[in-house]
Amino acid sequence: MKISEALRKERQDINLKQKDMIKNLAISKSHYSQIEHGKHRIYAEDLLKMLADNNIDYHHFFDEVAPSYGFRNDNSELQKEMSQAFYEADVKKAEMLKDKILQQNFPMEYKLHALLIVAELKKTKLDAKTQKEILQLMVSQNDWTKNRDALRIFGNAMKYFDKSVRRTLMQSVLRTYKRIDNFSDEEIIRVATICVNYLFNVDDKHDFNNTEVKQIFLLLQSLEPIPAFLMYKSLGKFYSAVSKDRKEHAKEIKDSLKLAGYTEIAKRLVI
Repeated sequence: MKISEALRKERQDINLKQKDMIKNLAISKSHYSQIEHGKHRIYAEDLLKMLADNNIDYHHFFDEVAPSYGFRNDNSELQKEMSQAFYEADVKKAEMLKDKILQQNFPMEYKLHALLIVAELKKTKLDAKTQKEILQLMVSQNDWTKNRDALRIFGNAMKYFDKSVRRTLMQSVLRTYKRIDNFSDEEIIRVATICVNYLFNVDDKHDFNNTEVKQIFLLLQSLEPIPAFLMYKSLGKFYSAVSKDRKEHAKEIKDSLKLAGYTEIAKRLVI
């Protein structure tokens, strides 16, 4: 996908008019229209400012356009494979991918993510050094709740944090994404995944009464009823039923997830 095509797609995804995309830039509407049609180029500084002004995830944006300009994103592909191995509970594949990531010159976020997934699948603990590195990586960001890699790591590492730390971090995420409908589908899925992981790690039924859990239920319930969000809405309803001791309802949702092909996820759901 070319930059012109990606800009048009991002603008349409967040329901903005062309004039809104360039509200803080010295670019005319007619000139920007030509940019979207691939007839004019855009300066790098203007592009980056446009993405920032409109809260567009620059990681996702450049992942989309990079292949069109000759870049290979092996990192992204390995991450996708690792996520697939996790959802399929394929320990052997996850181990192989982890070794590959650790042996190559990958960013620290990728390495920690790989360690977390394998630890989760093998039901093993992380050493204190790795736990410290994870927390430091997250809080070292200017605003970690808006950083894709920091959010991904939090989603996978939260079970290793002290409960009070986990609550504080989750509350920060919920404050940032309070108006979830203002974000892109990719960002919504990222946050919804974190919300579901948080519910999965609630180990005391009384914790379902905590403020952040109630906010999570509301957030998941508010997601649009479209296929991309179906699993997250279903899991939100499952945990809501569990919190209210509605076992039959929870079982119905669990069975429907199995029928939809989410067998490994359903296995992890405890009623």
